[in-house]
Amino acid sequence: MSAAIELIDVTKRYKDFAIENFNLKVPQGYITGFVGPNGAGKSTVIRLIMDVVKPNSGEIRLFGRPNRHADLRREIGFVYDDLYMYRDFTIKKLRSLMAPLYPNWDDNLYQKYLGKFGLPIVPLWVRYPRAMTGICTLVIFGLAVSVSQFAFSRRDLVS
Repeated sequence: MSAAIELIDVTKRYKDFAIENFNLKVPQGYITGFVGPNGAGKSTVIRLIMDVVKPNSGEIRLFGRPNRHADLRREIGFVYDDLYMYRDFTIKKLRSLMAPLYPNWDDNLYQKYLGKFGLPIVPLWVRYPRAMTGICTLVIFGLAVSVSQFAFSRRDLVS
């Protein structure tokens, strides 16, 4: 079984910062977190995985294939720390917005997770923090890889 995410000797250089010869292997089915101070390179690694920025050298693979393949990118979901939802945004509207973008969308799975997470059809901002709503959204999409970027300060990581 290939790794879900693999970075092999990846280097990314900026003017005042560099990640040098970075290696990472995340097996399928694992949850992996990056923890470190501001400026350590956590966001850069995520952007490299998502193919938002290109490495200066090295190789990035998803399920054994280069991360540049468009069909692989359809299997990856990403939630930013500053995910914005307009005032009337509901989980129902989320479905109508996102389902057409994902060829593997499964309405049965969508309904299952709505119930499992207890997500109502009320506007999402009313009851749920943006990060939690984003994580639930990734699960509902049924994607092969889910990547989230948000600070965990003031959050209970045990619960």
